[in-house]
Amino acid sequence: MVLEMGRKAWHIEEAAEITNEMRQCAILGITAGASTPSSLVESIVDALQQE
Repeated sequence: MVLEMGRKAWHIEEAAEITNEMRQCAILGITAGASTPSSLVESIVDALQQE
């Protein structure tokens, strides 16, 4: 986890790296590079939406 200017940030490469702390955020932004497969981004979003 990176903490700069009061905001938390994580670098993850797959859904298995999602932590409970991430799941507890009221607002969570997701960014990805242009070469990141959309299926990977979708799998992470899907995993975050699961309770």
